Amino acid sequence: MESERSRESLPALEDLLVSEFRTYQFLVGVTKEERTALAGADAHALTALVDQKEALLDEIGRLEGSRSRLLSAALDTPNPTVAEVLPELDPALARRVDRLCKGILALVAELRELTRGNRALAATALDYLGDIRNFMLTIDGLGMGYSPLGAPPVPDTALTWEVERQA
Repeated sequence: MESERSRESLPALEDLLVSEFRTYQFLVGVTKEERTALAGADAHALTALVDQKEALLDEIGRLEGSRSRLLSAALDTPNPTVAEVLPELDPALARRVDRLCKGILALVAELRELTRGNRALAATALDYLGDIRNFMLTIDGLGMGYSPLGAPPVPDTALTWEVERQA
């Protein structure tokens, strides 16, 4: 009797998967915006996008938990997959659920590639900033004027750097 009631709740699986699919679509969109912000070195936009991504990832976790609980209750097994429940569904519903799952997997693959590219952009930007920092730290050690090759540099006493070094 309880198993029958659990199986009757399986059509709710489609609604959960639709919500999950849409959330992944939003996450892909935010990740594309993140790429634009990374390429433009827009720190303010990146901060807002990271907050949006965190909220979307929390929502995905909540939806995945709901889906897992629904499937576990319907099949009376600890960790069932959507593929295991497809035979229990009406054929039309099973086809829609299968298409939704394939769509979610495609979005996850796209998200993985976007994230890999964004990670490379961020690493490149950090390397660039590190190089600039190192250059700025060594600039004080450069000669202040021109000197012939092999000759010791002649300090230009008229030019002074009013910079204090602090740790």
